[in-house]
Amino acid sequence: MVTPPKDIMSEILEERDIKVLIINGDLDFHTNYMGTEKLVENFEWYGKEAFAKYNNGNLKRWHFTNTTNGNDHVPGGDMRVHDRLTYLRVHETGIYVYNERPELMTDLLKQWIADDQGQLKESFN
Repeated sequence: MVTPPKDIMSEILEERDIKVLIINGDLDFHTNYMGTEKLVENFEWYGKEAFAKYNNGNLKRWHFTNTTNGNDHVPGGDMRVHDRLTYLRVHETGIYVYNERPELMTDLLKQWIADDQGQLKESFN
């Protein structure tokens, strides 16, 4: 019997020592963000309620630094975080975020890896 991905992610989040980043392009029609957000909202873990209440139940705008053209505070997507779970819906990209928005992906990973909790810091308002 195959374990559903929702159950696997719930187990990972319950471990409390593994940070998780889930990204989805808002133009991705293969794995649409609406389905991904519904899946993430239904993970069973100790932070489920706090994650749902983040920013009064709304995603927050996330900004990044584009090192190629020198612009900082560039709108990059909408996010929700709690503890070690970060969900980001990336603007203007499909399934290949890393290929379609490499500057965004570079800054995103630098921020996420640098923080022990996996939080994206100094990037939203």
